[in-house]
Amino acid sequence: MGIEILKRTAPYVAVLAVTIVLFILAGRISYVGKAGQIGPDLWPQAVLVLAMAASVYQIACIAVQCWREQAAFRASVATTEKPYTIRLLLGMGITLAYVALLPVIGFIFCTLLYLAAFMYIGRYRRHRVVVATSVIGTLMFLLIFMRFVYVSLPMGRAPFSTWSYALLALLGAR
Repeated sequence: MGIEILKRTAPYVAVLAVTIVLFILAGRISYVGKAGQIGPDLWPQAVLVLAMAASVYQIACIAVQCWREQAAFRASVATTEKPYTIRLLLGMGITLAYVALLPVIGFIFCTLLYLAAFMYIGRYRRHRVVVATSVIGTLMFLLIFMRFVYVSLPMGRAPFSTWSYALLALLGAR
């Protein structure tokens, strides 16, 4: 059972180790900002803390799952898990496509399509919920990045940039 836990948690342990190193390196970022405003030096560490927390959570979940599987095996309860390799590869593919298409079609449309595609790949088929979640998620990311993090987002090339700027104007963003 110990070997199984190590095999399953290895990617999360690796992510945890890398995020710890990056957190230490991000602590060296110095920025003197305006009083009362959060500077860009905070965000890398905040994201890394979330990544560390997610890794620790996932390691704990895997350990608990392995323990439960062992207990179920002892009780002669068969547990099977279907491999979702194709879905994993599709998720990786759309993530790479997202990065590649971001400068072309812009943040708004690219994020909207990415969120919807990710839900469909994950076999979620309630179309209205997918559309609503994609739109709301995109608007939330737009709000967070533009209002709190102060990141300049790619608007894409024409005609996508025209639509992106029109939508930003409609939302009252500058």
